[in-house]
Amino acid sequence: MEIKIPKNITEMRIKHLAFISKLAELGEKEYSISEIRQMNAAFLQVPFDEFPNYRPKDDIRIFTTICKAISTKPKKANEQTFIGPDGKEYIEPDESVEYNGIIYTLRKDFTKLPTSWYMDIDIAFEMHGEGFEKMPELMAAFCYIEKGLLYGQKDKNKVVINSVMDRSKVFAEFMPLDKFMNLQGFFLWRWHVLQPLLMEARAKRKRIQNQNQNKNGNGKKRLIH
Repeated sequence: MEIKIPKNITEMRIKHLAFISKLAELGEKEYSISEIRQMNAAFLQVPFDEFPNYRPKDDIRIFTTICKAISTKPKKANEQTFIGPDGKEYIEPDESVEYNGIIYTLRKDFTKLPTSWYMDIDIAFEMHGEGFEKMPELMAAFCYIEKGLLYGQKDKNKVVINSVMDRSKVFAEFMPLDKFMNLQGFFLWRWHVLQPLLMEARAKRKRIQNQNQNKNGNGKKRLIH
């Protein structure tokens, strides 16, 4: 297995967040070789039982290199910052990003998004953990939408042409981890705006489910756009 380790955090992507989560879960202590291998497997996104059987010194070398990359962040000038609800300072996320030749624009005002956006977030929380623990890339996919398109825009056959699930795969692969961390601060900063609208959408989704259940007896859950 080819192991490509970034030189610093700006080269890391959302898909590498599993490693940091595992690191936080284990906490600060002296790690066993098994724990180091678990974190290396999380970084490479492979099941632990399929992780290559390296020599212990190679496992340690890989782990040390990854940790060094996380702690190395080039300084950037002229970045706008804000203080999040947790009291920490965050950098304003980019107004737009471009991956694979497609430009995605940041939706800053949550109040101007359609009800389907909130209903989909509610479903995402239900499926992937409150706060997108299992699929953090979904947060980016909800905040950034293809330039010139609406959220969940449909073609003449009423088929969604910019699926949030497809968009999340792009962000997992290409969005730098440091930019995603800034985006998390942006998202949490606006949580007081999002929460009541999310609760309203949740109630509406439940009403629709109950209506469908009364009509056809199954109340099938709608998938995310």
